[in-house]
Amino acid sequence: MKFENIYHVEELTVNGSSKLVNLLLQHGWKILDIVSHSQWSRVEGNTTTSYIIIGASKDVFESYSFKDANEEGETSYGNISF
Repeated sequence: MKFENIYHVEELTVNGSSKLVNLLLQHGWKILDIVSHSQWSRVEGNTTTSYIIIGASKDVFESYSFKDANEEGETSYGNISF
């Protein structure tokens, strides 16, 4: 999939299970990027949050939306686990 064919993009926080990502990938969604953000504070020390950026063409999104995957995977919006 070329980036110019991307119609819809979602950012998913990585925090424990791969079920939602696998459902989206099985229906034609593509991983566009994986990003980690680290931050240091005196209170919490070093914390890292990772995100998966996933996208779909218009045809793929219309046949299997992010909402469909959430309902099928019984996962709350925006949260996935690895």
